[in-house]
Amino acid sequence: MNDRSEKEKELEEKIKELEFRIEMDESLYNELANHHKVNRTLINNYRETLKELKLQNLGDEISSRIDELSKEKAD
Repeated sequence: MNDRSEKEKELEEKIKELEFRIEMDESLYNELANHHKVNRTLINNYRETLKELKLQNLGDEISSRIDELSKEKAD
């Protein structure tokens, strides 16, 4: 009888340890998921900013080229 209660106690301890590990794994997973979400948002914002800068620079280049062509045509 005593041997059985020892085994039960050991099993209960193992179950508690496993529950704790599962809890920690879930916590770490959630933390990683949040970091991933933040990183994806930062990357998307960076891409959008680059796209806007490229369009702005392209617009400046095109307008300066149009000005040059207009001057050449006027000459």
